[in-house]
Amino acid sequence: MVYYPSPPSFYDTQITQTSETSEVLPMAGDPNTYQIGGDHYQGRTMQPWDIIEAWDLDFWEGNALKYLLRRKPGADRVEDLSKAIHYLEKCVERASRHE
Repeated sequence: MVYYPSPPSFYDTQITQTSETSEVLPMAGDPNTYQIGGDHYQGRTMQPWDIIEAWDLDFWEGNALKYLLRRKPGADRVEDLSKAIHYLEKCVERASRHE
């Protein structure tokens, strides 16, 4: 799990945590130039978060989009599509509450 601590003095570090250790690493700079956990979004003209931000998508819509755009080598495509559908079902549930 990678997370970024909130105190301003820690903005220049990232903490990688495993069941056995926590390791503090320097951040790599511009988050658009690297990816943690694979390279399935690298080499694209836009990252999913660029589209999410440009279209002002909420959490559930953004996750659905992320799974639709993901092409992770070795990943089960049906599982990714099922995850996208699951998030879209949540979007429909939330939208129907607000009608």
